[in-house]
Amino acid sequence: MINKLFLSVGAMKAGTTWLYDKLKQNPEIHFSRAKEIHFLAHYYGHTKILSSDKRQRRAQFALERLSNIDATQSNRESAIDWYKTYTSEPVDFEWFASVTESQNFKAKYIADFSNLNCHLSTQDWLDVKENHVDTLRVLYILRDPIMRIWSHYKFHLQFTKHPLADQPDRDFNFFKQLIDKKWFWRNSCYSNSIQVLQQALSSDEIMIIYFEDMIDKPDSTIRDIEIFLGLDKFNYSGNLSKAKNTSKTTKLPKEWMTYIRDKTNQELIALKKLGFYHSKWCCEPDATIDEHA
Repeated sequence: MINKLFLSVGAMKAGTTWLYDKLKQNPEIHFSRAKEIHFLAHYYGHTKILSSDKRQRRAQFALERLSNIDATQSNRESAIDWYKTYTSEPVDFEWFASVTESQNFKAKYIADFSNLNCHLSTQDWLDVKENHVDTLRVLYILRDPIMRIWSHYKFHLQFTKHPLADQPDRDFNFFKQLIDKKWFWRNSCYSNSIQVLQQALSSDEIMIIYFEDMIDKPDSTIRDIEIFLGLDKFNYSGNLSKAKNTSKTTKLPKEWMTYIRDKTNQELIALKKLGFYHSKWCCEPDATIDEHA
């Protein structure tokens, strides 16, 4: 049984890397060697990202990279030990407790940031709460759906080394085909994720914030998260306003923006009904657009 678990569950391209970079400085929060374990999404069958071959490849890549930098012998040995655990079987909650080193640290929370966890079902979350974790806190970050899709698209091109990576605004047909794919689109379904979380978690177990607030007022946003977790105020080093893991700066073409707006309109309507909408988002939902268009 894990004592206290803090999860950031998305949305993808909504500032989780920036937040991770700051919160990992806090001694009351312990992050494992890997920022994103993706355990819950794998355990409950929403991804196969922790299959044996994928973990082996990830471990090999990480250890090869470590051997090419000026790491101490102690750091190398620690990494080898951790990746031995990471590549072990079976991938169950005991495994998760081991890779997060939940029994070895006195921090208030063990933390794992994985945007894939927003795809868990209500029953999945109830099982986590009732059978595996004593205290659970879940953070979900919302970002303007239009700009999140555009950022996700550009990031995907860069990550896959696609020929369009340096000119993401060149091929409208390819853009439409990609964002229409189920695996891509499901990251934009905030309203469904929120409803699932609200059905399974109590109000003190879930916190929903906005990417736009993280950009405009990073200090107070982080303080709100500390209060949510019951942590003391901590002085973080570095520029709290500096973005992390950003995608290529290219303006979203007007026609492409119109396409995304029409595609996300029903999602925006659903979010507003749930009470979630930010004044800095590009578009208000348009009730005149046919939901089946």
